Amino acid sequence: MKIERDERRFDFHDIGLAIKRAREASGMTQEQLAYIVDRSPRTIMYNEKEAERQAIRAQILEELKAEGKLKEPEEEEKDNNAAKTETARRVGRPKNSEKTEV
Repeated sequence: MKIERDERRFDFHDIGLAIKRAREASGMTQEQLAYIVDRSPRTIMYNEKEAERQAIRAQILEELKAEGKLKEPEEEEKDNNAAKTETARRVGRPKNSEKTEV
């Protein structure tokens, strides 16, 4: 039986921001919210801060992509394959598609 891995990623950014906004709108501290949900204040802090970190990371990634300094994984793989093929051609080695059996 083959178990397939779920490749979806969950974005916690919106949840962390929603938690923080709801807590602040209610006038609660992180400690008070932690007590109510039976978690540590550190857990609340982490979830709220992680949302901010995710937003900053997403912004940096978008800026790098816009400046052309960061490629999508598919583009990078294509470039790497092209570079390997070119190196093999210069060295005189057969490409993967040209390999012969011994």
